[in-house]
Amino acid sequence: MSSITANVTDVTRHFSEYLNRAAYAGESFVIVRGGRALAELKPLPRFKRISELASVLSSLPKLSETDKQGFKSDLVKIRKSAIMERNPWGS
Repeated sequence: MSSITANVTDVTRHFSEYLNRAAYAGESFVIVRGGRALAELKPLPRFKRISELASVLSSLPKLSETDKQGFKSDLVKIRKSAIMERNPWGS
């Protein structure tokens, strides 16, 4: 993805427009002053909603029975070796 060069003055005057372009159009901007790059404005990665969790999990590759048993065994070992910290708030 290439970045669009924008000067500080223009970004300052039209900040909400640049922000919307980054957030909704996925555009990235290199902000310059005096011909020198100072910062970058770019969209954050999009994440899935919690309501999509079931479909995401069902799309993952399935473990073999051997892998399942190994994973279970590893979890049991971790739980047994974990040092339980005392709750500093008393419970």
